[in-house]
Amino acid sequence: MTTIPTPEPAAHPALTDLAASFGRRVERVGDRVLVAIGYGLANTVVIIGDGGLVVVDTMEGVQAASEARDAIREHTDLPVRGVIYTHGHPDHVWGTRAWVSPEDEPGVEIVAHETVPYYVNEFANILAPRYTLGAMHMYGSLLPDGPEGFIVNGIGQRVRAGADRGFIPPTTTFRDEQELTIAGVRLQVQFTPGESPDEILVWLPDDGIVLSADTVYRSFPNVYTIRGARYRDPRDWYSSVDRIRALGAEHLVPCHGAPVSGAAEVDAVLTTYRDGIQYVFDQTIRGMNAGRTPDELAATVRLPEHLASSPWLAELYGKVEICVRNIYAG
Repeated sequence: MTTIPTPEPAAHPALTDLAASFGRRVERVGDRVLVAIGYGLANTVVIIGDGGLVVVDTMEGVQAASEARDAIREHTDLPVRGVIYTHGHPDHVWGTRAWVSPEDEPGVEIVAHETVPYYVNEFANILAPRYTLGAMHMYGSLLPDGPEGFIVNGIGQRVRAGADRGFIPPTTTFRDEQELTIAGVRLQVQFTPGESPDEILVWLPDDGIVLSADTVYRSFPNVYTIRGARYRDPRDWYSSVDRIRALGAEHLVPCHGAPVSGAAEVDAVLTTYRDGIQYVFDQTIRGMNAGRTPDELAATVRLPEHLASSPWLAELYGKVEICVRNIYAG
């Protein structure tokens, strides 16, 4: 009797390649922007100003943020003068205390959209049990690392959230857009709802750099999160991508994954991304008006080849068929 050996478990190369792309590092963009990648689920971005730093997003907890901070400190030892939250998701706001001590807090301006405190409270208190349990299922948080378990979270490394929350409420809020100067850095913040209803972009006009929050990442967008959350309207999302496109940026810095440089490349990425979202929305609405069921549409709406072949629309975090169902139910 011949014994057939059991093959070694192997993960899909697309997942292992994606996981490798989130290796820990600090990338420099332009003359004064540093991006810490791979220290948690999201990036931390630091803008070097005149005698001080502006920190954009602070990750999911004080421990993760401290490790990113230490990596940044190998490049600059300037004090923090400002913090900007691109939105209120935990992986962007809970590590602030790693950067800002209680003693230093009075001298630090903290900027966010006016609705961020509400949504932070929703995640941390009002719906915390529901969101936490849903996220654990969605991310496979209890799986061991390895090809038969956890490989990558789709938009970053394993979530490191825990009890070490260090959120500090904003001191400056706005509704649609606002111009600011912090530590000598001239910047604009603009409301760009999409993955989150409180999301903003950060534009550095003197540097040609846009920080796009979670409006763009290297995957088809998670237009409906299976952890359970508010309806994400694709029309808001692709309109926000258009708002980013209109800036004509030389550099695109997402809050998950690596930056993109070169005006032509940035425009191509943004155009592909917005076209992918709007195509799925338009085709779903077309099918709904033709009397087709959600099951029929989920099985038939697909991106055209020129969009489906883009690495920016690979279904590694969001999926087209789930987006279709979200639109139908929304």
